[in-house]
Amino acid sequence: MASDGCCKLGSPRTALNIIDSLVDEYKFTEKEVAEMISVSVYELKEFRTLGTLLTGETRERLIRIRDIIIVQLHQFLSHQGINEWFHAKLRYLKGRTPFELLREDNSSLVYEAASAYADGAYL
Repeated sequence: MASDGCCKLGSPRTALNIIDSLVDEYKFTEKEVAEMISVSVYELKEFRTLGTLLTGETRERLIRIRDIIIVQLHQFLSHQGINEWFHAKLRYLKGRTPFELLREDNSSLVYEAASAYADGAYL
């Protein structure tokens, strides 16, 4: 539903583009983004303002979140709808939210749920 090229997330060049898109366009709070990628809010703010380095593991988490959104959800949901999907308790996830699972670094199950949604499953 969100159009191609509508946001920085579609073809990010840097981790900063991904973070900025999650905050500015998808309306996740900095606290939520920090929790999804397992860093403190302070570290996230420091990265956004000073360009401090993120670990390879943190960059990998960002790429997984980007893939969940762009590959699976972007063509079916608006930016607001994607934010709401991450906060929704899904039967597919046994009543848990994708956001909760990302905080636990379980992006593979979140990707699986997003893929099921894209395939038309009622979650």
